[in-house]
Amino acid sequence: MKRSTYVRLILLGSAMGLYACDEVRADLQQQRYASLDECRHDWGDPADCRQSSSLVGQTGYYFGPRYYWDPNLGRPMAINADGTARAINDAHITRTGSLTGITSRVGSVSRGGFGALGHGFGGRGG
Repeated sequence: MKRSTYVRLILLGSAMGLYACDEVRADLQQQRYASLDECRHDWGDPADCRQSSSLVGQTGYYFGPRYYWDPNLGRPMAINADGTARAINDAHITRTGSLTGITSRVGSVSRGGFGALGHGFGGRGG
């Protein structure tokens, strides 16, 4: 009797472990803006906005950080240059993107089952 209870607990623990390690893929997005003020409005911190290199005779654009939407936190998670993620708490970005910027899909990100950023993230430069 003890043995059958032990086996059930091991099987249950194994199933829970596999579920927790399950990868969740999310779209990696980025917003493009016509001005720094629009970008700053959506992201709060001007350090999250960078200007694109403009061609001669053309106006440059501003880009917010690359991010994915975390449904558990209800906010965007910015991807830093080193691949780590951080929550953006004061952003005015919705799940579908920005009201003033143009939303582009720039890749995808794999997160662990508990919401941790996984090792697999990629996309094209922008």
